[in-house]
Amino acid sequence: IIAALVGASSIMNIIFYFITLKKIGNDKNDEDVIKYGRYLTFVGLTTTIFINVDKLLITYFLGFKELAIYSIAMILPRQLKLLAKSSVSIIFPGLAALGKEQAHNVLRKRLKHLIIVSIVISIIGALLTPYVIRLIYGQQYEEAIPYAQLIFAFIWFVIPTVPISEGLLPAQKRGKKMLKLNIYTYLIYFALLLILVPMYGLMGAVISYILDRLFIFVYLTRSLKNTKD
Repeated sequence: IIAALVGASSIMNIIFYFITLKKIGNDKNDEDVIKYGRYLTFVGLTTTIFINVDKLLITYFLGFKELAIYSIAMILPRQLKLLAKSSVSIIFPGLAALGKEQAHNVLRKRLKHLIIVSIVISIIGALLTPYVIRLIYGQQYEEAIPYAQLIFAFIWFVIPTVPISEGLLPAQKRGKKMLKLNIYTYLIYFALLLILVPMYGLMGAVISYILDRLFIFVYLTRSLKNTKD
């Protein structure tokens, strides 16, 4: 599986790299784009290092059975976040064409509506989770249901941040703020997991996720008031 995944990704990257070389129209260097590219590289690096830190710590402290339960509990909320991420360009078209102040104003005006919609989604998700998990994974993973419901109960402050982190910041090439957010997020998450998982088990892992998302919510919503990195 690993060989297939790495091989397929590598082959496609090589193919598209050479296709890109053929599309180059000039040899001019845009320093702003290069600087932004460096930030994106560091963002990707920190993500690669920390993306599975929760799974590693849960396996180390609790074992593989608990990891399976946690993974299933996280699947539906994380899929919802991915869906929100893919919908940003549809819901907020033209962010890249707006100035920083204009883009911030657009998101500030729609933030309350996003929170209201997210609360409705949280309630629906929490109610449907038991049926979906039993349908897909069967009775043996019912232990994952209360954890998934708890995560859904707080998903309302995860979804409204997606247009900021995945729409506004990349559109405005706010590389420095993206890197700061990544580093702060993962370090706080790692510290919370290290403290709470040994003390409270899987509930500690879920609480760590919720508290970390709450930090992101506060950080990003406050950043809408400031157009500087």
